[in-house]
Amino acid sequence: MLLRKRGGLDCKVGIIHKHEQVEQEKERIRKEVYQLLKTKTFSHSYTDSVNAQHIISDELQELIQETKNLYEAEEIDGKIVPITLIGGAVGAAIGGTIGGIVWGIQMICTGYMFYLLAVGLSLLCNACVKFFTKQFYKNWGLLVFTVIASFYALGLGEFL
Repeated sequence: MLLRKRGGLDCKVGIIHKHEQVEQEKERIRKEVYQLLKTKTFSHSYTDSVNAQHIISDELQELIQETKNLYEAEEIDGKIVPITLIGGAVGAAIGGTIGGIVWGIQMICTGYMFYLLAVGLSLLCNACVKFFTKQFYKNWGLLVFTVIASFYALGLGEFL
């Protein structure tokens, strides 16, 4: 009864359909802007030439700026800078040492190697490296430091 008073089911379906069209258009614009930024062909006149039927210009500007900020953050995060090397080494040393102590204690207490714990050691080392570098993804330096720290933890645990 309440649904009939507010325009019926067709009205609700129409609103949902329009919302889906807006979201699809936003996603299309995000992809276009990201590709243009990636190929270094983005220009500020893009906002004038874009065909956005369901999005108002203020919202379009905000969407473009958000995409540009995301792209710039990914560019910065992907670079290997001195903090990547210094923070990665410190994080790998701390994470590997903690992981090695945990690995050694579990081997002393149980007398067995639980290889599932090695996955946890890798995650611990990865978290330490990411914490000290303040970089989170798309950076090969982080992967290298994580692998080194994991092997260091396993080796340290064997010798405890």
